Amino acid sequence: MPIELGRAGLSDEGRILHTLTLGAGQRRVLVWARQHGDEPDCTAGLMMTLHALLHPDFAECGLAPILEKLRLCVMPMVNPDGVSRFTRRNAQGIDINRDAQAQATPEGRALLGVRTSFDPEVCFNLHDMDRRKVLENGELAAFAFQACPFDATDADNPARLRAKRLCALMAGAAGVHSGGHVGRYTADFMPHAFGDNTAAAGPASVLMEAGGWFDDRGGDVFVRRLYALFLLRGLYAVAMNEDETANAAEYDRLPFDTPGRFTDLRITGTEVLNGAGRPPFRADVSVNRHQEMQRESHRDPPATIEGLGDLSHDRTMATVALPGAILLPGLTAYAPSYRFSGDIPSEEEAAAFLRAGITTVACGFGPFASTRARDQWMEFVQWKRPPLNIVAFERVPGLREVFARHGQTELAGLLVQDLEVASEDLLRLSHLFHRAQPVVADESETGRTVAADLFLLGAPSPGGIHVHLHLTPVTDQKGLTQVRADDFERLSDDFLQSPGQVTFSVDALEAPLDWLPVLTGYGGLSHGRPPTPSSFQTSCATRGRRRGVAWSVPRTSYCCTAGGCCAMAAWGRSRSATAPTWRRSLRLLPREKPALPTSSC
Repeated sequence: MPIELGRAGLSDEGRILHTLTLGAGQRRVLVWARQHGDEPDCTAGLMMTLHALLHPDFAECGLAPILEKLRLCVMPMVNPDGVSRFTRRNAQGIDINRDAQAQATPEGRALLGVRTSFDPEVCFNLHDMDRRKVLENGELAAFAFQACPFDATDADNPARLRAKRLCALMAGAAGVHSGGHVGRYTADFMPHAFGDNTAAAGPASVLMEAGGWFDDRGGDVFVRRLYALFLLRGLYAVAMNEDETANAAEYDRLPFDTPGRFTDLRITGTEVLNGAGRPPFRADVSVNRHQEMQRESHRDPPATIEGLGDLSHDRTMATVALPGAILLPGLTAYAPSYRFSGDIPSEEEAAAFLRAGITTVACGFGPFASTRARDQWMEFVQWKRPPLNIVAFERVPGLREVFARHGQTELAGLLVQDLEVASEDLLRLSHLFHRAQPVVADESETGRTVAADLFLLGAPSPGGIHVHLHLTPVTDQKGLTQVRADDFERLSDDFLQSPGQVTFSVDALEAPLDWLPVLTGYGGLSHGRPPTPSSFQTSCATRGRRRGVAWSVPRTSYCCTAGGCCAMAAWGRSRSATAPTWRRSLRLLPREKPALPTSSC
């Protein structure tokens, strides 16, 4: 069967808006998909439909009448610019499906042009909806249809009755596969939406909306196959004139979708210790995964905690009972000397941290050969989305590099490791900033030194830079970089304006790391201003055995683990995928605390 590849126009950013025309029949049917770039199931279902119509493996399925009696025009991707960003709107920021009248978008003009020139008698408008919708019958909405209205009165005319009969026939194809999980899409008449605008222009207009399904029963793959099944059933009905004789009342008996929502996971039987210093309390926890943020990443999508308390009456796709378990804040690992085996934590490394209850790791990366190399590494981390929050400091070889760059970096800050600082110079630095002398060693001993990891936390201007020194008493260690008092004085002259800009932590002290910037995105790169000291749980610090490794318990970073699978979780709903955000979530306390991961250096 020959296919005519056409070009309806160009998107706002110049991408081709393709059309496919096929079939030898006289009855004209128009199908369009992906007006919203963040609705992938409709495109996948449409591609499955075309595969079934054209591949010889399906020759015995009785689908031949579709291409024999219909002339199909397909516009598989109306919003390629939105698809490239995985956003609902196009590159102009306009919802194309609200542009049927204004025609402000090139994509909207192209779609209207195709509809006008092709002059179809039936149109199928393909979309995805919230994958957690609940139908009036209380079931999860796997799919919903709408016979698009032609005016605000919700009246019927011959074209709309035809659309209702098509919807009823398609819904009937669910049968044992998803019976009870197919309903009617709830929406008022919108003359500026393409489906309703098409109905007002005369053709029978059918809206198809893909919902969600249970992961253990096929998940998204099942929904996409269901899409193809329904669309093939609708096309077959038009080809065989079944849409002229079917019972439209069957459509009216379909349950509407509702404002209710399922959750992806409910954890029961646990106690919650929220890090606020009060006793644990009994509560269920519900978790939702944010698949809209997964994009092309091969990892599981990030998740947020949506509910806490008695959730026994809430509907959920999966329940995990964990009697006797305790959910509590995740740990932040401060490990400046730790080096991952690759550019980001491997699956094994991340799992080792998560099993130890660590959800955020602050460590150094680099040094980078150039600014471009650093930016490429940042993009790589954001694309891969490791299941740990990473507070990334850029390693630089010494203080000269700090001065040359004016203390600036796109990461959380700069890290200069293993500086050898004379005790008297450190004492001079302490007095310079009118701070109490840090307890690091017996200062009376001549030639005593300490090893210092120096951090400069980034800021828009040098005056806002925060300097932190992590100190460790050392003796007879070679290969460290000598730092004299004049280097610290230059540091003071170039960057520091007040005593509050300098803080110390010492291996011998049990002190929370108040300066650490645990400002996190979804399991990806962290860079931002440090939280206030009150953001940390000061009474729950524990200590690692290695030099330069400390564990603190912030109130702002948690994770949820179950059945060996780890997923970052947060309080609240999804925000912008590009901006780092504060979040709060939970992890499960392991019954036996495993050994912490060891460094390769």
